[in-house]
Amino acid sequence: MPTARRSVAVAALNGKIYVTGGVISDGLTYGSEPVTVEIYDPSTDSWTTGSPMSAISRVAPGGASVGGLFYALGGSGIYGIEAYDPLTGTWSVRAAMNKDRGWFSAGVVNGKILVLGGYSTPTGYMPIADMEEYDPQANSWTARQSLPVGIWFHSVAAIDGILYSVGGDTSYGPPWVGAILVTSAVWAYSPASDSWSARTGLPVPRARAACGVIDGEIYIVGGATNAETFSTMYIYNPATDKWRRGPDMPNARRDHGAAVVGGVLYVVGGVDPNSGATAANLWAYRPK
Repeated sequence: MPTARRSVAVAALNGKIYVTGGVISDGLTYGSEPVTVEIYDPSTDSWTTGSPMSAISRVAPGGASVGGLFYALGGSGIYGIEAYDPLTGTWSVRAAMNKDRGWFSAGVVNGKILVLGGYSTPTGYMPIADMEEYDPQANSWTARQSLPVGIWFHSVAAIDGILYSVGGDTSYGPPWVGAILVTSAVWAYSPASDSWSARTGLPVPRARAACGVIDGEIYIVGGATNAETFSTMYIYNPATDKWRRGPDMPNARRDHGAAVVGGVLYVVGGVDPNSGATAANLWAYRPK
């Protein structure tokens, strides 16, 4: 990427990958974080930079794409969301979430954006279970069934109208302390019944990972516990409710982003555990 960053909003849209928000490093002054959108085109293996958001900061926001727009949602202490239109190269402010959220996840099911977990400033550094749904057509939010447990630093993916929450951290405390009560839990949400059900957990618990969907399977890569940062990949098949091991990334990563274009999983940014530095790397994994 042009800008090394971690804890970003990322999503694929019309064959390109959109990245915004996040932080460059610890200890930044509020308002100095990157707010421009950076766009990767796999067909040319090149990046371009788009216009900045109106928000002066979005640390650990959610990212999603629906209806031809890229959405940056929330971030630490932020209720608001913005939508980027690639056709005009401009951002527009949309209806704010009912809670401010950071270090949460977002997914798209049936043309609507679901945001879940994370932390909200009124509750302090305590993971929340709340979920709400954004309807882009109505520009409105509706509360949905909460997760069975409060969680943050989890990964989310949607397959065949079901939303999956994978791994994460259930501990209380500032995010810079690290992942302490890391879980392997996998939960599946059905919008039709507005309910959650447990699925087979990850072979190895992890938080701060990233995932994408290829051919109806979830690919989760990297992540961390309080003691270790991973380079490993695991692949989940919802039809069999089973996991299998995939090939490792070139290096371990945490707090990175991921998106899928053309059946290829792209991993962007994050933290290199060897140096502690924020990374600008872009890696691509092709299953076939």
